[in-house]
Amino acid sequence: MNTLPLVDFCGAKVSRLICGGNPLSGFSHVSAELDQEMIEYFDMPNIQRLLTECLRNGINTYQSRGDRHQMRAYLEHRLHGGDMQWIAQTASEFASIPGNIREIARYKPIAIYHHGTHTDNSWHTGKIDQVRDIVKAIHDCGLPAGVGSHIPEVIQ
Repeated sequence: MNTLPLVDFCGAKVSRLICGGNPLSGFSHVSAELDQEMIEYFDMPNIQRLLTECLRNGINTYQSRGDRHQMRAYLEHRLHGGDMQWIAQTASEFASIPGNIREIARYKPIAIYHHGTHTDNSWHTGKIDQVRDIVKAIHDCGLPAGVGSHIPEVIQ
């Protein structure tokens, strides 16, 4: 296995380059056609090959949504001896984000962060305190918590 430089991330040693998860769930942010191509290409065997190849090249962490598809992908990776680390994003389509967090936590990611668009919507509707509650729910699971956003003022 090649080694890339590592940084400390809340106590975990994370490669300075991580693998992003949007393609694995078919989120191109380009077109519905490209989304579909990604979905068709990234079946479970190809996801597993990608994670193995990342590890082989020194990338030891990936970030993806905490939806059931990605939880299953991470579980299969670990069951087959993989030691990729996972940073999970909440999946805002779940009826209960705290429930989603508890489900994600069972798979032992190194951190969870709240979905940026959901954070932004909470900001715009004056409900940013709900995001603080979500961060608390992540901490209650014993995990480092983060908040995604596309609005710098939200983080400030």
